[in-house]
Amino acid sequence: MSTVMLFGIGDLGGWTLEFLARSEGVSNIIACDIREDFPMMKTECVAIGAGQQGYTKNILFQKCDVTDTDATAELLKKHNPDVIYSALTLLGWMEMRVIPRAVGEDYHKATACLIPLNVPLIAKLMKARKKAGLTAPVINNSYPDVTNVVLWRNGLGPLVG
Repeated sequence: MSTVMLFGIGDLGGWTLEFLARSEGVSNIIACDIREDFPMMKTECVAIGAGQQGYTKNILFQKCDVTDTDATAELLKKHNPDVIYSALTLLGWMEMRVIPRAVGEDYHKATACLIPLNVPLIAKLMKARKKAGLTAPVINNSYPDVTNVVLWRNGLGPLVG
């Protein structure tokens, strides 16, 4: 049985939390987010739903600001996860739809603007993992096609994404 720490409880992170709560081989899930309202509610709903379907897991919410590398490292040390999963972003894909079309008809094709929205948080998480002295594999789903390249070139590469 393993412990998974999941960072970023938005759309993708929320679905990942649902999946993990109903998966064999995972006994403990720690859901982490800077916000408390929706992520805490989502975590509680997932625990209730999984429990009603016969999955007994320890599912916990922890408020965490990954930009505070020291505090994140301490949280990682405290829980010592077997796997770390990241769905961290500064602007979710759903919110991209609200960018004013005034910037141009093809604004949504300018994917380069996604780099500064996705690299900083996963980079901070990887630094905190290193600082905590953990070797737990990291799965990064924060725009991994691009962010993982940036991370690997800076010595912070995750296992996969």
